[in-house]
Amino acid sequence: MRSLFALLFLGLPALAAEPKDVIALAIKAHGGKDALAKAAIGEQKMTGTMTQLNTEIGFTGLVLYALPDKYKMTLTLSVPGNKVVATQIVNGDKVKTVVDDKPQELTKAQKGELLQTTANQEISLLVALLDEKKYTLKAGPDAKVGDDDAAAVVVSRKGIADVTLLFDKKDGRLVRMNRQAVGPDDKPVSEETTLSDFKEFGDVLLPTTLVVTRGGKKFMTMAVTDVKWLDKIDEKTFAVDE
Repeated sequence: MRSLFALLFLGLPALAAEPKDVIALAIKAHGGKDALAKAAIGEQKMTGTMTQLNTEIGFTGLVLYALPDKYKMTLTLSVPGNKVVATQIVNGDKVKTVVDDKPQELTKAQKGELLQTTANQEISLLVALLDEKKYTLKAGPDAKVGDDDAAAVVVSRKGIADVTLLFDKKDGRLVRMNRQAVGPDDKPVSEETTLSDFKEFGDVLLPTTLVVTRGGKKFMTMAVTDVKWLDKIDEKTFAVDE
């Protein structure tokens, strides 16, 4: 495998890596097409911290998803002197956010951000990117992730913001995802998610540490503590009231 990556990423014009080839090799690096396809329905648990108004807030989280268009994330936030439970649900083109059992009014930009979250989950599992009718891939400029060289693939899809994926040239692993996120007051902000500490979950190689910056500043650090692949999830899990 490593010799294939070394050949693909020599950097010579005659051997320039096509985006689809980078994705195909990354799929192999993360467990293969069949294993990743089984990961389209899953449950993930995590812990971490996020920075809001210069205050670091601890959280635990549970994510349930059934790709391509169903996603539910529940975060229990340890704010000073209190605990807050926030739930976000995506079901097709419908979304909902509830905080402490109270539905929240969402702006158009905030709704789009939730739809993007579901798309990001699918993109990170790579297999769907082989669908040329759904996704468009193009090469981006090579970059450094830490001290390591990375090949870039820009992923485009109707209805979502472009996502740039960076793959380690040594082993093909997906090590960073860059995009434009929705920040305070619905203003766009550059977001960079660095992926590391890879571990196998049911034959799929996934990162267990995610570090997110927004506008170049620390936003969130998350540790994935458990991952399960499921045959199905009850449709009621993703219910979105009209």
